[in-house]
Amino acid sequence: MFRGRSLQYYLGALSIISLFLYSPSASAQEDENKYVSECDTNGRSVLCAFKDSTGYVWEIHKFKGGDKSGKWQYFNRKGEVIEERFYRRNKLIWTYYYRDGQVIRSINKKGKIKNFKGCGC
Repeated sequence: MFRGRSLQYYLGALSIISLFLYSPSASAQEDENKYVSECDTNGRSVLCAFKDSTGYVWEIHKFKGGDKSGKWQYFNRKGEVIEERFYRRNKLIWTYYYRDGQVIRSINKKGKIKNFKGCGC
């Protein structure tokens, strides 16, 4: 469950096309928690959710035509968004960082950083 809703809620009526083990780094390979990816497709778009062995959703990514596309989200153990990245044609456009559900920092494609109220930066 994720924020009281199932992963299927977020992935909509798309069909699951693959399930495979994924380990993002060498240090994660040594960790007991392996990441599992569930990917759904809708035409040229693919939406992937990365979960650990306990079922927590850590990341949701979108690809279009094989490129990074749209909103990529990263979550903490509480199911709160801690980071969002926005891609267009494989290029990073914006990154937002969150604390307690509020945006605390953003970085645009040129690297300009903007700190928001509550950042403590």
